[in-house]
Amino acid sequence: MREMFKLDRKAGIAFVEYYAAQHYRTYLTAEEKLQFDGEKGSYQLNLRLSPAKLGDKRSFIRDKVLYTTMLKGMNLPTTETQAVAHSERGFGGINTLRAPSDVSWFLKSEAIYPVFAKTLEGSKSVGSALLTGIDAAKGLIEMGNGKSFDIDAFAH
Repeated sequence: MREMFKLDRKAGIAFVEYYAAQHYRTYLTAEEKLQFDGEKGSYQLNLRLSPAKLGDKRSFIRDKVLYTTMLKGMNLPTTETQAVAHSERGFGGINTLRAPSDVSWFLKSEAIYPVFAKTLEGSKSVGSALLTGIDAAKGLIEMGNGKSFDIDAFAH
């Protein structure tokens, strides 16, 4: 219990998040556990990094591709974008997948796994998926939760 209160106070990790992220694992050091941000901690960080006076810029900040490109341009650590699926918009030098068949092809031939797939806009990980690999012989994409789906169906 003491550890749960400490993580809630220092990192904004709610009790339910403590269990969801398996912070109870004894091989994790206190320092490693504090590297996580819970929903409350993430919200506080977002407020600090995106103050209200930047309100007119929020659409830019919500655009994950533009935002990560800006972070890279500032030499700040960020995720690596392997490809973006969008039927109309261009993304400069980033591989753009225009149709579901392009997404299937990418997942089968070029993706470097694991892949964290997420929607272009939005928050709270709605629509995100951890793709851990493929079973090419069966045409299945393997998910982080242990389930597998037909690659072409997933691409739609």
